[in-house]
Amino acid sequence: MSKKPKRKKNIDVATYNSRIEYHNAYIFDVMSIEALFTTAQRYIGPSIETVSGIKDGKFYTREVKSEPNVTCSIDLTDDHNISSRDLSVLFTDPLVQSKFIQRMTISGSAYRTNPSRRISVTLRVADTPVEVSVDGDRESAQIVRNEIQQILEGKEQSYSFLVFRQFSGWSIFRAALSATVIFIVIVLIHVRLGVQKEQLGTFVVSWLGETAALVWFLGYLRRKLFPAVLFEIGRSAITVKRLGSIRYNLLWAVLVGLAVGVASIVFASKIFGTG
Repeated sequence: MSKKPKRKKNIDVATYNSRIEYHNAYIFDVMSIEALFTTAQRYIGPSIETVSGIKDGKFYTREVKSEPNVTCSIDLTDDHNISSRDLSVLFTDPLVQSKFIQRMTISGSAYRTNPSRRISVTLRVADTPVEVSVDGDRESAQIVRNEIQQILEGKEQSYSFLVFRQFSGWSIFRAALSATVIFIVIVLIHVRLGVQKEQLGTFVVSWLGETAALVWFLGYLRRKLFPAVLFEIGRSAITVKRLGSIRYNLLWAVLVGLAVGVASIVFASKIFGTG
């Protein structure tokens, strides 16, 4: 009597989790979002649904593959939110064409795999710019994480050094250093202008508040002119063009101002300088 083959037991595999925050500056267009979405789909794999029915008088059950369970969700201004598994539906939606994108999340899950797989890629205009979370077996999770990182590196902007973690040690150091440098410059200018030593204490106290206000203003200006995340999609693309134009004009204004200042000094030294 032949023995029935033994069914292989499912061996549980440890679940690996990777969560990374990227504090750089990015501009995302349709192609980059499609690349992230396709990467998430490939990692999650096709969904498997069980279909049952009656055919030729017999009851049947079979498994049918469908599109990966991956969704893109978009938060817009005025508290609007839309989501879909079809990016073309999202990007042509009237809300995306008329409102500004605040956050975009690509997420998916597959619970029939061993271990189960989950992925989430969140892109924010404010707070943490990019957050990636991947669950699953270690090898596959690390591969997809590296693929996502390569896509992000391709969209990173040259002013990324201006973006840093909020309330981190590095941000506090930068703020303190900026305040110190600005304060020293202000003190030296006023000493040069003849502020008496006995008045310096009062001067220090009065200018501390103004220095703090100036540091805050420079930080506010940085966030407005050099945001961490921009979307070149729908109406949000207007912001990309507008900020690019403002930064270009500001750069030329600074360069022309420096050139005029240097030329004035050279001219004055030749006119009034002693031979």
